[in-house]
Amino acid sequence: WAMPGPLEPPAVTVRRSSTSHSRSGLAAVRRMGASLLLLAAAASAAVADAPGDDAVYLPPQRPNRAAWRLYVYDVPWRALNISASAQARYQQMTTQDPPPAHDEGGLYHSVVSELPRLMPRWEPSAGELAAAAAGTGTAAVRGSSDKHFGEDVLFLLPLSPYHLCKAAEHPGTDWGTTWAAPKGSIPASIQQSTISAERDGLRTVGITCATYERAIDWLAVQPPYRLAPERHVFVHVLSHALRQAFRYDLRVHGGARSTYSRMGAGIVVTAEDRRYDWFEARECGHFVPAPYYSPPFFLLDHTRTSLASLKQTIVVESGPRGTACHRYDNRATPVSWACYGAEMRYSRFIRMAAVTAISDLAAKAHERTEARPTVRSKESYDHLEKILRGKAAMYASSKFCLILSGDSAITTRIFSAVQGLCIPVFVFDRDFLPFGDLVPWKNISLRVHGEEIINFERHGASSPNPLLALLRLEREQPELLLAMQASLERARWHLTWHKDGYGVSVPGAAQRPSAGAALVHHLVNAGATRQALLRATGGDARSGLRCTDERLRRVSLSDVWRAEMLLRPWPRMQKSGGGKAAPKRGRLSKLRMPRRLVRRRV
Repeated sequence: WAMPGPLEPPAVTVRRSSTSHSRSGLAAVRRMGASLLLLAAAASAAVADAPGDDAVYLPPQRPNRAAWRLYVYDVPWRALNISASAQARYQQMTTQDPPPAHDEGGLYHSVVSELPRLMPRWEPSAGELAAAAAGTGTAAVRGSSDKHFGEDVLFLLPLSPYHLCKAAEHPGTDWGTTWAAPKGSIPASIQQSTISAERDGLRTVGITCATYERAIDWLAVQPPYRLAPERHVFVHVLSHALRQAFRYDLRVHGGARSTYSRMGAGIVVTAEDRRYDWFEARECGHFVPAPYYSPPFFLLDHTRTSLASLKQTIVVESGPRGTACHRYDNRATPVSWACYGAEMRYSRFIRMAAVTAISDLAAKAHERTEARPTVRSKESYDHLEKILRGKAAMYASSKFCLILSGDSAITTRIFSAVQGLCIPVFVFDRDFLPFGDLVPWKNISLRVHGEEIINFERHGASSPNPLLALLRLEREQPELLLAMQASLERARWHLTWHKDGYGVSVPGAAQRPSAGAALVHHLVNAGATRQALLRATGGDARSGLRCTDERLRRVSLSDVWRAEMLLRPWPRMQKSGGGKAAPKRGRLSKLRMPRRLVRRRV
């Protein structure tokens, strides 16, 4: 059991041996050698794909937040070439609250509606606009340290890609698959879009619709975009494909040419970036992770009743059973599925083992637990709001919520559990979580390792149930549990999309922070970073990617550890005291478990 912060590389100690090495030592050397080979090949691939010879590395910026403004474009309805009824449908969809099941659609809706409401506007003078239109001194201005057009300004075209495409091209019909349509998801293939971004800059695969593409093409010829594309804000869940499309156009054409590469040149708000360079790209201001939309009925109101009387269940889990890895964490194979760490690669097996661990906890602790799987079927999505309200009641009654990864790290269950004041217990690394500047994830969540859950499922008495630590925390350290719940109550408002408490039944919600305000905080950080990078390179449009590549080139112990984790096999069976393998137990013993990863030739 562990409650760590960000990932830390293991300490490396060099010991001299007199005559011989042990087998375990040689095995460790071989494993480290394989990791170094993978890291070297991946670094070579990153260097070959780099847009410039020398890269840029900047420390984190500390912007003056009060000085930052937002320039909001007027929507070019005439250039979009849509009917008046389609325009009216779009405006109606975006002025109403999102449907309860619209986790992805609610993210699109919230970003384009909350930023203009929360950020002070920037209105350029007629002379500034005329100078921008004429493009006078563009190169000097973009590389200058003096005050220039759009200084400390973010830019936004307030159009939600999902709602515009739905209103203009798919009215009255389901758009996408059975599970995507009720969630407000744009039906775009993650795999096809990633391959197209690498090969042709997303020219052969669309990830929005023709109407939204016309809006971006209109934006690309506007003077503010030509002068400051790196500070334009977009929202899309496939931020990694947009960024790679921009990288492709820089390498082949010398600048953003395709519709989606123009989006990738800016700052993309997304739920999770799926490419191997996500950490470096986030630090360089390419994207800002934000929470999915979760309906307000998940917010637990405990003003009239104490939490102790409401929280009668010790732990619950409610994820889907059948999942697969949908990330690209291996830089040596950037278009093949590869998830960082065994906990994400083998999440299906961990979910099955978690059910056994939860049942064992209930039997030993004589406390209530619940494991309710999410079933992806037409019948379930026809009654999705009813299912979500059932989950809200489940989270509200539980002290802890076991959060396992799905096809990637971030799911709506994280934010729904936080709103219900159910302490998240993550079975994956917390680096992916959003709004790290404002949300103290180490103080409001716990971390359990998937290997311990699997070992308990396999070996029973020889391997302890890691979830028993929740029982010890509840019974032996009640003051720590209360402190975590108090921190969770304060932090949940930074992860909740609401407009001054409208539609929220919790008293005092109007005076609470919101996810929109937290997004503004992190967008200003990203904008200041991109602005500083542009100045440091004398106006080079490649500055953001050069920053990312420089961070990737910096080979360190943490990079070696990442490569080691990508090659790390599934934990082997533990030995019992007599030297024989402990007897298998549970459902996982009947399945063919992956013993090791297939190492690809580089």
